[in-house]
Amino acid sequence: MRKNEKLKVFITGASSGIGEALANEFAAQDAILGLVARRKDPLLILKKKLATEVDIYTADVRDRNALRIAAEDFIAKYGAPDV
Repeated sequence: MRKNEKLKVFITGASSGIGEALANEFAAQDAILGLVARRKDPLLILKKKLATEVDIYTADVRDRNALRIAAEDFIAKYGAPDV
């Protein structure tokens, strides 16, 4: 990561628990977030709370294709995640 470049973070299970806590922590660092979870509504609520750039993806991590599509979209927009 170059100096003054934002940290890019891709988090699964982001709608609650540890995933949500990580999203809050990295948002406080002004990171660009890609948040993945099975439930869309909690992701939308979380996105509204975070004062940073956030893309959300509704997907189950057991669904390889859905997760691949989410990851490819994030990478196309922001480059490879740092975390």
